[in-house]
Amino acid sequence: TSNGNLSVTGSLTAGTGNVTLNTATGSVATTGLITGNVLNVTAINTSTLTTNVTTLVANVTGAASALTVNETNGLIIGAGNVATNNGNISINLAAGAITSVGTITGNALSATAPNTSTLNTNVTTLVATISGAAQGLTVNETNGLTIGAGNVATNSGNISINLAAGAITSLGRITGNVLSATAPNTSTLNTNVTTLVATISGAAQGLTVNETNGLAIGAGNVTTNSGNVSINLAAGAITSLGRITGNVLSATAPNTSTLNTNITTIVATISGASQGLTLNEIDGLIIGSIAVQANNGSITLNLAAGNLTNAVAINAGSSGNVTLLAPAGSINSSGLITANVLSTTSLNNATLNTNVAGLNSTITAAGNLLVNEANNLTVVNAKTSNGSINLTTPTTSNISVTSINSASGTSGNVTLIGGNLTIDAPGITATNIVDLRGIIGTISIAIGGRINAPTVLTNSPIYYTISSSADSGPGSLRDALNGINSSNYNTAITILTPTTINLTSPLPAMTKTLILAGNNLLTLNGAAAGVTASGLTLTSTATGSSITGVELLNFGGAGIDIIGTKSTIVSNVIVTNSGSGVRASGDVAGTSVTLSTFNWNTTGIELNAVQNMQVGKANQQGNIINGRINSTGAIRTLDGIKISGLSTGTKAYGNLITGASRGISLIGASNLTVGGYTATQENEIAACTTGVYATGFCNNSFVIKTKITTTPTPYNVTGSRYLTIVQ
Repeated sequence: TSNGNLSVTGSLTAGTGNVTLNTATGSVATTGLITGNVLNVTAINTSTLTTNVTTLVANVTGAASALTVNETNGLIIGAGNVATNNGNISINLAAGAITSVGTITGNALSATAPNTSTLNTNVTTLVATISGAAQGLTVNETNGLTIGAGNVATNSGNISINLAAGAITSLGRITGNVLSATAPNTSTLNTNVTTLVATISGAAQGLTVNETNGLAIGAGNVTTNSGNVSINLAAGAITSLGRITGNVLSATAPNTSTLNTNITTIVATISGASQGLTLNEIDGLIIGSIAVQANNGSITLNLAAGNLTNAVAINAGSSGNVTLLAPAGSINSSGLITANVLSTTSLNNATLNTNVAGLNSTITAAGNLLVNEANNLTVVNAKTSNGSINLTTPTTSNISVTSINSASGTSGNVTLIGGNLTIDAPGITATNIVDLRGIIGTISIAIGGRINAPTVLTNSPIYYTISSSADSGPGSLRDALNGINSSNYNTAITILTPTTINLTSPLPAMTKTLILAGNNLLTLNGAAAGVTASGLTLTSTATGSSITGVELLNFGGAGIDIIGTKSTIVSNVIVTNSGSGVRASGDVAGTSVTLSTFNWNTTGIELNAVQNMQVGKANQQGNIINGRINSTGAIRTLDGIKISGLSTGTKAYGNLITGASRGISLIGASNLTVGGYTATQENEIAACTTGVYATGFCNNSFVIKTKITTTPTPYNVTGSRYLTIVQ
């Protein structure tokens, strides 16, 4: 018609022929069904078509005039196109699919069909529903496209949206199985899909995905041209079959997620409790301005190349673990890393700012490890192939070390700063210096730990912790003594719990200074150690040793054997042996034995040609030597104190000797002073067979003011020469 509207109220059937409906001034409205092959429609105003045709070509030319098509079967958009002049278009199929040979042009397009459909479009907004199970939708748009509030949805079918220009924006949601999206410009996708493949081709143009559930990055990848990518999940997890490529990636999900990436910067939050994050990056990586976070879940950042830089935070909570892998570069974390255990591997330097419970860090080539920890720290492993290791914690903190190793290369130093330090096996190894001067509390070595370095610097002794009563093995006294002998630093042993050690062989002779504080809690039993075994043996290089608060039982040799050990203190020990209590020989200048008890030893204290040694002390601080097994039993001790040879400067005073065969025996002992002129210096001998016995040349030796009671023979000195006795 050339004038007015064209209305078809009844059926119009052309069979397999074509139908053309044209109005030059009005609209086309068909309430009846138009049946044919190709339907050509031209109108000015909003038109409605009810059709059963194969192909549709339509042109509604009036500004903002719309077109509605209700088709009973499948429909092809013909090569002549379906177009409005910025009007809306609605295409609704009761069956079949929409297939586009031509282009649908208009404002908003609404399309409904049961079967897989293809839409070639030049529209501003798309709303579409494909209702058939697993049926898909492909949209090829010439310009920008908005997903309308009415959504684009399939029934678990795949969706492909491809833009030749412009961007995809989402008011509504895209629902389906696999979504493939391509656009030149920055795009936003609100989705409810299982898998995403996307390409944003414009330089520095980005992509935002807001997904209602879990999302898999498809094998076809999600790619931008150096643009930013944001993937946000309201539920579920992100999994990666393909790779996410872009500049900054921001990822948010509740559940454990995996990201395969080629990006510069990562910002990520995994919100679900104990849910983790794994990131596999092919190049360098920067931790972005917000954070990488998991709610007590684990975070893994794995770089195939380049450096890992963290300027703000990586937070796995107090229960989640963090793993940082930069096998071809370095790790630089000025931002705080919070985790249960932090594990790092890098080719070169690693700088870590941490609030973690445990650390496991390896540098595989030349590089330094620098750790600043906010709290207590357990170092499971810290290793560099050629570099230094520096660990700093607060002065109120505790550091526990299992293994620190900078033993390769030439510049390996280890520096630790903090409160208390415990070193377990294998311990700390360095090629140069171990500097522990920054530890202001106690340094303890436990369960077989060692410090191996040419130079070890400390401000206080390093204490060995005896945690085992076994004869040998980690934490045992024997292991500690071996460790001290191999050390080049000041050491000490302090016993804090009752410990009885049944020895099956002699303990190692000490070649380094032994500071042993038994605190009356340590008992050494030598019944099975060997008939000549001594309890503790000090050699000439163990100068400055101290043994206090120890009980020694059943040794066939001496309880404590001092062999040329200068400036040694033996105090508050108890010795019950078949051999000597304490035996001293050689140059022991400055050595003393005080406040100790010797029960039933063959000889209580035996001095063989020692000079400048002190046995006993005034003011009731001397030694007690008991010679009888009990108050009425047989005498077991032959000599309470036995001194022989040149004894210049040696003094024995303030001691109590009871029940011995001979209280004090001098065998050719010269230049010796026994007792003193004040009551507090005198030795007391009671219930012995002989009080003082002397034989041989005792030049310049004095026995002064000895208190002898209930002893049949107070003095038997007729066999001696040049001995002076002062009564």
